[in-house]
Amino acid sequence: MYQSNPAYQSTQQRNHAPNQGYANHPNQPINPGASRNNPPQQQTEDKTLKDFFQIKVHGGKAAFNAYPSTTKKGWETISFEMAARSNPNNPNDRTYNWQDKVTLQITMTELPVLVATLHSLLPSVEFKNHGQNNDKGMAIIKQEKHFFCKMFAKNASVKAVPVSFPEMALVANLALSQYVKNFDGVSSDVALANLKTMARDLYKSSQAPLAQQ
Repeated sequence: MYQSNPAYQSTQQRNHAPNQGYANHPNQPINPGASRNNPPQQQTEDKTLKDFFQIKVHGGKAAFNAYPSTTKKGWETISFEMAARSNPNNPNDRTYNWQDKVTLQITMTELPVLVATLHSLLPSVEFKNHGQNNDKGMAIIKQEKHFFCKMFAKNASVKAVPVSFPEMALVANLALSQYVKNFDGVSSDVALANLKTMARDLYKSSQAPLAQQ
């Protein structure tokens, strides 16, 4: 199920936060003082974004977390984390090993493809060559009853979580919200129309980075 940071126990409770950007408008920055041209503040801003809004899904063998972030060059995007369940054979142990998590930030060119996939404009997506050694990646696949998400890294077990359609809709809106922040004056409707054309062209030309199944 969807879980926010402990300071924000529900979507409704986010309205009590000092900034209500995500609750009120997808184009409104979550931090009005943040600037894409202010790299020295990036680490602080990323922590503020992550603390303010997280989407967590807990599965039988792993947990999934998505949150807004900013690249080193100031591009608004989202990041994912996945961690294995501490003791999957014990139904009473619902803890997860976040100390050994795999983290991946979506790049500038990956973000439109991710948004298209989460809005069912593409059937799946797989991102590779992440990390300092280009040995991390993730895949998201739309299946009959849910989305299937997995992350992989060298010398680490594959972490996989089924994510329900309502939960993935939250991630889809988060990704779209971050995407349109990069384009002044572009609405979510215009962005989705452009991404629909992009997805069609990628698929027809066999250039879409579809997940291997």
